[in-house]
Amino acid sequence: MSLLEKKLIEANKQGESVLIQDGNHTRSKLDYIEKALPGTIIAFRLNFESKRKVKLTKVISGMVESNDVDGQVMVVETKNHLRYAVPYSQVVWVKSGDRWARGVYEEMRLGAVPVDANDETFTIIGELPSKKESDIIEFSDEDLNQ
Repeated sequence: MSLLEKKLIEANKQGESVLIQDGNHTRSKLDYIEKALPGTIIAFRLNFESKRKVKLTKVISGMVESNDVDGQVMVVETKNHLRYAVPYSQVVWVKSGDRWARGVYEEMRLGAVPVDANDETFTIIGELPSKKESDIIEFSDEDLNQ
């Protein structure tokens, strides 16, 4: 039985996709994160609370200043010179070309959104510049049904 046949049988048993060829040319997200040098642009998830104590999240970009592989944390500086300690688990994308991936770009464009109440991964990893409470828009179910 060939390797391909074994992998197809495994995929059928699991009922999902299975990696057939794990060559040296494939790289995981963690590989890109660990190899990010100072000056590399990344997108990361920032979780914070509004003044009304609403938990919000948004994806922003910044430039890597330092990368601690052992501690699995990066120091990232944004365009407005705010510095964040970003754990690897909060890195969304490492930009290796000229463009952002479409989904990452859409999330950055979306801005701050409320965090799901059932999400247990909420952590504050930095501070935002002061903003007015009026900048945060809240919707109720009634607003959406109109």
